[in-house]
Amino acid sequence: MPRSRLRQTAPWPKPWRAYLEAQVHEAGGDVLAGQRSRARARAAYERATRLYQAVPPEASVRLAASHATVRVNAQADLLDDDALRSARLRDGAFVADASGYSDHIRATVTVRNTRIEEVKLEHQEKADLGARAILPKRLIEQQTVRVDGITGATVTSEAIKTAVFQALKKSAGL
Repeated sequence: MPRSRLRQTAPWPKPWRAYLEAQVHEAGGDVLAGQRSRARARAAYERATRLYQAVPPEASVRLAASHATVRVNAQADLLDDDALRSARLRDGAFVADASGYSDHIRATVTVRNTRIEEVKLEHQEKADLGARAILPKRLIEQQTVRVDGITGATVTSEAIKTAVFQALKKSAGL
């Protein structure tokens, strides 16, 4: 459908237009990340973040935009996971924080013999839908932060993975 025709059939208020455009850039970043085109994915994620952050505070979509910003920043951060895979993890306990849906999440990651041995989480998320229990198990079993999140707890899942990723970067000296 031509763009001018779309505008006539869907006159979105300005905050929603910015939000929807940000979603397009975010999806593009996801596709590019899947194709291992890191530089282009990062540019798409940065554009999405700028658009999400431009949504006015009084707009009805502001809360969704702020959660989307957290999600996009987590995805952009994970673009650097190749550096982590090739790095040697040092033994010890490493702590990092990330912003979750309604609270900060603190992850304490214990590394032994270059492997993730334990992931402890501290947070007060209201509805994590099991993410607090399920994700640490997946992270340990798969030995990567690229694990599936919990449906319905996307922001919390991404925040947990981001905090663990940041802790692992500390272990690797990155």
